[in-house]
Amino acid sequence: MAINSFELQTLMNNIDYIKDKLQGLEQTMKSSLKETEHRLQEKLNKLENIINEKIEAKMQAMEDSLKKSVQASEENTGTKLEEVKNHMMPKMDRIQKASQMELKKLRENKEILDMLTNSIHNLTTNAETRSKTLEDHLIAPIRSCRQVTGESGTHLFRLWKNSKPFEVFCEQNKFNGSWIVIQHRFDGSVDFYRNWTECRNGFGNVDGEFWLGLEYVHQITKNRPHELLVEMKDFDGNYGYAKYGEFEVGSESEQFKLTKTDESGNGIGDDY
Repeated sequence: MAINSFELQTLMNNIDYIKDKLQGLEQTMKSSLKETEHRLQEKLNKLENIINEKIEAKMQAMEDSLKKSVQASEENTGTKLEEVKNHMMPKMDRIQKASQMELKKLRENKEILDMLTNSIHNLTTNAETRSKTLEDHLIAPIRSCRQVTGESGTHLFRLWKNSKPFEVFCEQNKFNGSWIVIQHRFDGSVDFYRNWTECRNGFGNVDGEFWLGLEYVHQITKNRPHELLVEMKDFDGNYGYAKYGEFEVGSESEQFKLTKTDESGNGIGDDY
């Protein structure tokens, strides 16, 4: 499936937008976690203070009760102490159990927040990984039209791993296929009388009339052997072609010098 530049840019913008959203969500969750931990710690401190105050109050009340009991009747001291003990112990047990339950809930809430934070971090990491995988598969799917299977069409092309990708049209139906089309003129919709910069960088649209650009042709042909096929047809339907067994274009400093040998074909001739 061919993806044009606009669709690719839209896709990459969506990916960047999702990454930004996930990173923002991660930061929000981290901030919320810190605030929640702070509130939980304050709540725990307050709870401990309340428990201590209640214990102290109860102990004070028990001590006062014991003193009154001793003062009221030394004979009933043992009995009163046992009654007070039996009365206070269940309450102390309930307070202790309630405190333990509250602490347990606080720990569980903290574990849940930790899990949510880890999940957000994992989502962000997975999004970055998938973005890189998507980039590797869509931005640089081919380095030669020989990799293309099926019909002729537009494909994204990258010369080497870290080079900037660009679109090419792979001709798969003529002369055994696997041809990179560097120029296509057929209806006059594009003006080919251009300045040096435009001829160097290319112009037009690979889905219509276009010139790929001398710099791209140089980069494509400089590292490995290529053939050149030229096809021409006049307005009367007369067709001719020429094929060159070796084709290379020099760099801009060399004025994009053309090398060609071993011409074959049915003869285009000077009329073209």
